[in-house]
Amino acid sequence: MNNLQKLIKLRGLTIQDIALEIDQNYHTTQKVIKGVKFKRSDGSFGIRSNLLVENGVAKVLGLTHSQTWGKNAGKHLKRLIRKEIS
Repeated sequence: MNNLQKLIKLRGLTIQDIALEIDQNYHTTQKVIKGVKFKRSDGSFGIRSNLLVENGVAKVLGLTHSQTWGKNAGKHLKRLIRKEIS
């Protein structure tokens, strides 16, 4: 389970809740939140992304896109997780 999934769970939400809230497909939302990898035609791997889903998830959580998906998102999410736990 990644940090985003942990935060979602700690806030009492499910991926289904978020998908409905942002009017997106459950499976697409799930893959983006989980960070599912896919193989490109050149053999390299990428992480599934969808800007509509990313922006929607951030909004539901009361965060910016950068706080949720950006370069330092991991550190930010960890702080929020600690805050939710305490």
